[in-house]
Amino acid sequence: MFTEIFLYAFTSLFVIVDPIGTSLVYLGITSHIPKRKAQFMAVKGILIAFVLLLLFGQYGESLLSQLGITTSAFRIAGGIFLFTTAFKMVTSQPKVGEKDAIQTQGTDRTDYSVYPLAIPLLAGPGCMTTIILLMSNANGDPTYQFASFAALAAVQAIALVCLLFSNELKDLLGKTGAGILTRVFGILLAALSVQFIVDGISTIFEIS
Repeated sequence: MFTEIFLYAFTSLFVIVDPIGTSLVYLGITSHIPKRKAQFMAVKGILIAFVLLLLFGQYGESLLSQLGITTSAFRIAGGIFLFTTAFKMVTSQPKVGEKDAIQTQGTDRTDYSVYPLAIPLLAGPGCMTTIILLMSNANGDPTYQFASFAALAAVQAIALVCLLFSNELKDLLGKTGAGILTRVFGILLAALSVQFIVDGISTIFEIS
């Protein structure tokens, strides 16, 4: 029973988190940041996302119910925030020498670990909704709950590995390849964000 529940929860969470795709998005938003600082953001983002999803799994359903907030509203809000990130990835054009200046002087203080890495990429509305549904299906069964949280930990661990090696991927692809991938995945991320919004609106207005 544990294995079946684990595989079901792992598959659901893995598809939503998409560690490989998330690592490439992370690659784009941290391309101007020194490697050590970017890796620290990755670890911090994973920890924040994991703890947040643990808390959401335990208390999310009751909290949403008390506040009168639907999961559809979460999807719409998350989609809007995700779209702003995608828009910046597609349209931004770093100035010549800007990246080298930041790496040399270490003056960039931007921290992407909370937004958009932890929220909404690693712990977005889709992932929050999934963990709530998993806990709802558990009906207080400790085995089901443990299997679901173990699956969550496994997915986040895989995501961390992908994030930490994203810089090596950038070096392998080169500046041109990284720039192309950043914009391609920015477009895909924009489409994903719009899908979040569409799904939320469809559910609210019962559009099939």
